[in-house]
Amino acid sequence: MTDDGRAVALNELLVAAGQPPNGGMAELDLEISRYESRYEMSSDELLDRLKEGEQVETGDIASWLIAVDLRRRIREREARTA
Repeated sequence: MTDDGRAVALNELLVAAGQPPNGGMAELDLEISRYESRYEMSSDELLDRLKEGEQVETGDIASWLIAVDLRRRIREREARTA
């Protein structure tokens, strides 16, 4: 996935996350959990492997990273407004 494609996808997710609560965070957690099960590693391990050049960023991996980044942004926003 290109940087532009990633930015567009992330923006779409952020807009959707700003909509009225609909279990979106639970769905996001479930999506991330599915990636972690499929690849048999945690999201933190994925980030480490990418940083070390041990993991190639495929379209599927990019989608996983977008979900992880979105969850982080939502949690940060919730912390600021709490």
